[in-house]
Order: sequence, then structure tokens, then C-alpha cells
Amino acid sequence: MDKKRLDGDSFGRLNFNPNDFTDEHFFSVYMQANGYEYISQDGCWRWIRKGISSSEFNSVTCNQLSEMQRFWLESRKLEIPGTSSNPLSVNAYNAFARWNDWHGAYVGNLGFISVPSSSGYGVQLYINGSWVTPGSEGFPVSVESFYRIVHEKTWTGGSVEGWGNVSPETFILGASSGLRFTGGDSYLNPLIDIANLCRILDSDPVGLPYLQIRFQEFWIRDKNQYEIPDWAIRDYLDPHYSNGLTSDVKEALQRHYGVMVRIISKEGYVNGKYSRYGNDHLIVSYNGLYHAYITINSYGTLGAVDESAIDDKQKTVYFIYRKHS
Repeated sequence: MDKKRLDGDSFGRLNFNPNDFTDEHFFSVYMQANGYEYISQDGCWRWIRKGISSSEFNSVTCNQLSEMQRFWLESRKLEIPGTSSNPLSVNAYNAFARWNDWHGAYVGNLGFISVPSSSGYGVQLYINGSWVTPGSEGFPVSVESFYRIVHEKTWTGGSVEGWGNVSPETFILGASSGLRFTGGDSYLNPLIDIANLCRILDSDPVGLPYLQIRFQEFWIRDKNQYEIPDWAIRDYLDPHYSNGLTSDVKEALQRHYGVMVRIISKEGYVNGKYSRYGNDHLIVSYNGLYHAYITINSYGTLGAVDESAIDDKQKTVYFIYRKHS
């Protein structure tokens, strides 16, 4: 007897009612009600239809699962904020605009507000019936936006949150006019982060060539990288700057301290000294919208690290310094 030709539609339509999907165990209840049991087969758990012959499909097809998901979403779909029938409030719009994180939506009686055609200083705010450009007096750009604008080479001066009016010649907040972050290939890390931490704190910082000599004993030729223990970095920084005496990164940023954080990947005694190694991050600001710290990488571009990783004091080393008084 020839076997029946099977395809994704050989399986009869499931008895599906979206209203059945209200219990927290909706999927299990639904599948059992439709003649399935959850069993281990060949080391894998799967839903199997009970009492069928070997020549028939006996598991739920991808098409059917997709159909179930589609009906479920359609039956439970709420009115999405930002649509023409449910516009965002102006306050909500301004909140996104302040973080320069606007992707287009309907707002109050303003209609549809699209994404800016060019990034510039960011998304305009709507204040007391007027459009306001970020960076103007009383409406500062965020520190994150400042560094983005500087990297795009479009900074022409303006107000920066927590720093007041910043000149067109300032490229690193708190540093001397005209001083820029250094950069280079990733194999030079963490020297680049150390050099840039110094640029935040020092009007006459050292360059990468000096640091390559200073930390040459930690160059691992076979790996083509530096492996510098935390104590060696402190030995270099401590004579030059004052310890911030805090592990609270948000507080340190508010105080305009220089902040570099190492997320530990390896630790233990090396040549009699307890040493901690890992990935280093030069932190310049905090983004409350995404609960992430904003970093400057070796190429001068912005990155982000989840705050839970940075604030985990058991798995991090904090290099937080301030200028000598």
C-alpha cells in the first residue's frame, strides 16, 4: 500500500478560538483540548497528536503555529500609541526628543511628526506652542548628543546638559579647547581608553607612544594584545590624578569625574599580585531611556553598555578619577 503524500496542509485545521487563550497556561490547555500530549521523543520534548498512524503527520506544523500566533495577536491587539487614532501627548514627544530618539508618530494636535531629515543637534522640542532647537539657552543637548555631534564634525557651540554653554572649539567636555580624543586599532586597548581618560582630566595628556612604552611589559605578542592588570593601571593613574572615592558611576558623571570601568573576565594571583583583567569601557554619560551607559570606543564613536553590567560591583573594577584640586 502506497504511503500517503504529506505536506504542511495534510493536517486538518485545528479547533482554534482566540478567546481560549486567556489562561496563563493557555497554550498547554489549548493543545491538550485538541488531542495533543507533550512527550519526550528522541531526547526532545514536543507536542504529539495522540492515536495516529505512522503514515500521518503527528506534530504541529510551522504553518499552523504561525496561524495560531497571527490569530492570537490580532485578537489581543491594542491600539498602538502614536497612531492617528491614538496620538502621543506633547510631553511624551518631548521626552523622546530630549533623548534624540524619535522615529516618527502622530502627536496631539500637531499631526504626524516625521524623523528629522538630518541629525544635526537632534529633534526639535515643542515648548509652549513654539518649536525649540536643542542646544539653545535653556534647552541643552544631552552629553551623549554632544559627543555624537562632535564625532559628526557638526558641533558649532551651544548649551550642553550639566555643562552650560560650551564653545565651538570644545571637543571633550572639561578638557582644554581644541583637545580631541585619540584613537587607533582595537589591539591598542586599553591604552586608548587610558589615554582618553587622561584627556578628560588633563590639559596636557600623554599620547599613545608613551603609554606603549610605559606598559610594554604587558604586551602579549602571541595574542597581539595588551593584558594589563587593574593594579598596573592604578599605579600609573594614582600619581597624576585624585581618586574619586566613589563607585557610583552616575554620581561620578554628575561631578564631571573621569570614568573608566573594567568588566572582569579573568582574575587571580599573577606573580604574587591579585590581578583582574577584562573589557574596559570609557564612560561619558548615562542614558536613562535605555538604562545604559554611553561609551567612547577606540574609533571615537559612541557605544552603550547595559547599566546592570556596569553597576555590578562584584564583577567590575572602577577607575574613577578627578583633577587634582
